[in-house]
Amino acid sequence: AFDGRIKPDIAAYSQFGTSNAAALVSGIAALLQQAYLQQAGYYPTSALLRAGLVNSAHDVETPGPDYQTGYGAVDALHAVEMIKNNQFREDSILPGETKQHQLVLPQNAARLSVTLAWSDHPAAAGSKVPLVHDLDLRLVSPAGDTIYPWTMAGLSDLAEPAYRGGDSINTL
Repeated sequence: AFDGRIKPDIAAYSQFGTSNAAALVSGIAALLQQAYLQQAGYYPTSALLRAGLVNSAHDVETPGPDYQTGYGAVDALHAVEMIKNNQFREDSILPGETKQHQLVLPQNAARLSVTLAWSDHPAAAGSKVPLVHDLDLRLVSPAGDTIYPWTMAGLSDLAEPAYRGGDSINTL
């Protein structure tokens, strides 16, 4: 996006072009809604749908997000399995509040993917700050090592690779 936000969020590939790829992602989002509705009895938030689509995507191109494929290629089966297996957490937070969640991983875990997504209020017209609520995610290992999420915030060259660090412009 013009202000450096990562767009697209995800990529879908179709031999029939972008119009068909957009329809594929819409269909996958409908499958996620249906899986959640069957499990919870009500529809998921848009933030949860975005988190599920992004978290289950397969990274393509360069490591981390990029401006061509976003966070990667959509994976419908993985996204629906995440919903059905309750591999998500929904929560709320107040301004200035910090929350910690402990993750217990199986011994043989080879890969961990954590996604924070939220729906933000529109920023004031003409505001230089795109987010009203700037949430940050950090993972801290048992040894105390801090791992920051992928970001591209503030890159001046669209070809630059993503890096690990803070992000004050994306809601993912």
